[in-house]
Amino acid sequence: MEIMTVTVTIAGLAMIAIPNMIHARETAQQKSCVETLRRVRNAKEEFFMENHLPATHTPTLNELVGADKYLKTTPQCPSGGAYSLGSGTEEPTCNHARHSLDQSGGS
Repeated sequence: MEIMTVTVTIAGLAMIAIPNMIHARETAQQKSCVETLRRVRNAKEEFFMENHLPATHTPTLNELVGADKYLKTTPQCPSGGAYSLGSGTEEPTCNHARHSLDQSGGS
């Protein structure tokens, strides 16, 4: 009887803890992705200023990423989303739901 009580108690705690852990992981991944989008945006701004390119130009990862460039490593979404750099007038985006600079709560 005691083993059953302990098992039910542990199961009840797991039912509470597991959804909270999943939500915390998703929130951390979203925040990490938004921070990466900010770094990409800043890299693009630097790239455009230094190279005097028209705002219609869409930079490539080869132009932005490298040991001597604006980003040291290729940006990756922690949730597996794909990034789009956009042109000089567009914000970089992630195709994963809820990963955007618009929903980041500021810049």
